[in-house]
Amino acid sequence: SAFMPMVISSGPGSAMSHAIGYVVVLCLIFSLIESKLILPAHLAHMNIKPGKPTGFMHSIREKIDGSLKRFVNDTYQPFLTRALHYRYAVFMAFTGVLIISAGLFIGGAIRYIGMPEVPHDFPRVAIEMKQQASEQATLDAIKTIEQVLRDVDKEIEKEIGIGAISDINARLSSRTAGEVMVKMTDPELRTLDTFQVAQRWRDAIPNLPSVKSITVSDNLFGGGRDDGDVSFRLVGNNDKELVAASKELKNKLKTLKGVSDVNDSRQSATQEVQFKLNPLAFSLGLTLQDVASQVNFSFYGIEAQRILRDTEELKVMLRYPKEQRSSIGHIEETLVKTPAGDYVPLSEIATITLTDGVNRIRRENGQRTISVWATVDSAQVETFKVASDIRDNFMPQLLKLYPSVKTELAGRIQEEMDGVAEQLRNFALSLLLIFALLAIPLHSYSQPIIIMSAIPFGVVGSVLGHLMFGLDLSLMSIFGIIAAAGVVVNDSLVMVDFVNKAREEGVRIKDAVVHAGTRRFRAIILTSLTTFIGLMPIIFESSLQAKIVIPMAISLAFGVLFATVVTLIFIPCFYVILEDFKGMIRGKKAPNDAITSSGH
Repeated sequence: SAFMPMVISSGPGSAMSHAIGYVVVLCLIFSLIESKLILPAHLAHMNIKPGKPTGFMHSIREKIDGSLKRFVNDTYQPFLTRALHYRYAVFMAFTGVLIISAGLFIGGAIRYIGMPEVPHDFPRVAIEMKQQASEQATLDAIKTIEQVLRDVDKEIEKEIGIGAISDINARLSSRTAGEVMVKMTDPELRTLDTFQVAQRWRDAIPNLPSVKSITVSDNLFGGGRDDGDVSFRLVGNNDKELVAASKELKNKLKTLKGVSDVNDSRQSATQEVQFKLNPLAFSLGLTLQDVASQVNFSFYGIEAQRILRDTEELKVMLRYPKEQRSSIGHIEETLVKTPAGDYVPLSEIATITLTDGVNRIRRENGQRTISVWATVDSAQVETFKVASDIRDNFMPQLLKLYPSVKTELAGRIQEEMDGVAEQLRNFALSLLLIFALLAIPLHSYSQPIIIMSAIPFGVVGSVLGHLMFGLDLSLMSIFGIIAAAGVVVNDSLVMVDFVNKAREEGVRIKDAVVHAGTRRFRAIILTSLTTFIGLMPIIFESSLQAKIVIPMAISLAFGVLFATVVTLIFIPCFYVILEDFKGMIRGKKAPNDAITSSGH
């Protein structure tokens, strides 16, 4: 049930959760079969020799067992007894830990970043030129960027003793686009990660002529996308307001701390000439279509005839010589024929303006659309906070200025926010399922609450683990928290079930709780420690592949570790507190009898 959110998730990011969820569910099913069918058969065929075991390993086991028993009897049992006496203070102390952890998240000490940020070993710098730029201008810009990267690498080599770049390759994608691809040196050999190096590249790359945008891709999960870390979609039918709104939004994003590589989907073509007819043109009998056709024929040409050469058909175009159509002045001097057969210059019958044309128009539901996106440096600012700040504070002002424009979040940031919302809904559903599965065999509605009360503390452990390692919470962290919830519930169920069995034998409540704690201490500790120790190699692994799952391992390991303390101390206190309230509801005094040593 705990892994149900991973299995039933949907959307662009569901492939990863499905891969984890289905594998874990299949492992748990096989583990259940192994423990109920295969393991008993193995135990039945074990050859246990009579007499007391001897040997070096046995002596070590005896010492460890003796030390554990002394700790349980001399330390844990007295501590638990005293904790039960001050159970309300213990309850408030653990509640305070929950509140402090929530404060760490709200205050920004721990942030949520969506997909984990994994430094790419093969970052790239992509460049997009304006449409009127020549191929040579694009090549010059690429060479400049390549040289900047090499210069930065020389500075890094002087600083840390080794360069960050192992190999570099530049290529031209089209007349107005290109990229510089970099192979980084081994991460273990340098003290600067790809994110730090990429930020130095951004700071060093100058403003280049005719460049529309420069994008540095340094995140493994962000590579290959053209919608940045945060993206907004502007929709409207008023072209002027739509373009103006997109420019306002871009300017606002450029002023925000940690935001770079601001770009949009609007593609400007070469400049185009627009003209508006004046009253003289209409008095001469000219229409806009007449004038536009004649100007077009003069500069673009009109097909005079077609000539067949071998198997190829050639068009013969009639138009002005090249020297008479190379400047705006030539357009003004273009002669337009009137219906009366006279010729007048275009400048006398029309107002001529030079503007940026639109090379491509994107439409959604019949309305024009412009997307604006940017890269966010998570070390300086949280992506979700940037998106929320723009959406809640800036967008209302923008919509007042341009009422025909509608805005919405889009791209990767919207996918991640939708994914989080879906995971939370699925997690709530899985909690209801866990509650039902616990309530049916326990014949109680309150005891599942006791058992599941350890789940929030598993989240606390996960948060503290990320804080210790200096990591932000990510989608992989949530997967680990979900997994920790399953282990935590198992430990708490073991404790509560043992208390119930002791009470069925007639043991008083507090005695039953202490008895269960001391008897199940070993099982709970071993379950948690084996999980924690088993995850340590992943947590301390430094390879690129491991960085993807490290947040999940930290969530699971530290969630289980912290929840172990909760299971051994908080769960017994909470159990007795609920029994206190049950007694008060029934009109009886809560059981405050002295705790005896019976049942130990």
